[in-house]
Amino acid sequence: GGSAEDGPSPQQLEVLRQHVIDKILTLACPRCAQAFVDFEGCCALTCARCDCRFCAWCLKDCGKGETGNGRSHTHVARCKRKPAGQD
Repeated sequence: GGSAEDGPSPQQLEVLRQHVIDKILTLACPRCAQAFVDFEGCCALTCARCDCRFCAWCLKDCGKGETGNGRSHTHVARCKRKPAGQD
């Protein structure tokens, strides 16, 4: 099992599946990788673990504390990855 003709083994598929869940489908802080289960409202997020302020659309780290808070809101308003009509 696991040869090019056989395709990936069940173990390899599980590793790949977990990678997709952990790294692609899970929103996480760009600074400390703390996962976020869900959020509502504004897409200028604050990490509960490290106080990183970041954009939920593109995960840009905008800094920490109140300075980062202002930068994150400004960035979210102009983010190139923000879908049209999401104001």
